[in-house]
Amino acid sequence: QFSPDLVCEALIQKDEDVSATVEFLLSANFETKATKKKKKKQEAAQGAAAEDEAAEASAPAPEAKAVAEEPAEDEPLEAKEERPPTAAEKQAMKLRKKLREIERIEERLARNEKVDKMQLPKLEKKASIEDELWHVQAVIDEEERDREQAHLDAEIEQQRLMAE
Repeated sequence: QFSPDLVCEALIQKDEDVSATVEFLLSANFETKATKKKKKKQEAAQGAAAEDEAAEASAPAPEAKAVAEEPAEDEPLEAKEERPPTAAEKQAMKLRKKLREIERIEERLARNEKVDKMQLPKLEKKASIEDELWHVQAVIDEEERDREQAHLDAEIEQQRLMAE
């Protein structure tokens, strides 16, 4: 009935309390990150449509035209978000998840709550995970620079072809 991602997200929201997570999932009073993104896009689209209608109703001033053009500039940024994550980005997500788990364990220890003995070795790995994340982030940054350079090269080539 529920996807593994949805169950994991619900577990995170309920601090890994299984019974609370089950109640939470069955109540269906939660929003996933994807649902929030869709809702935000719809609100932005409705806001842009309202601005366009208002601009058409009044005399179109040069400033109104500039406002109407801004969402078009944001579209390529959204397209970047839609691309599948690279292997390095996936690895970074896994490492961040491990760090979040470690932080939860540390918080429980700070509150003097009961922590499973099997979770304690994770605390010892925090420094190595942070170091690995730093290296993976460097790879991601390099990949992003390469993508940007390839995009610029493609634009230059396109302009050169149009000029011929």
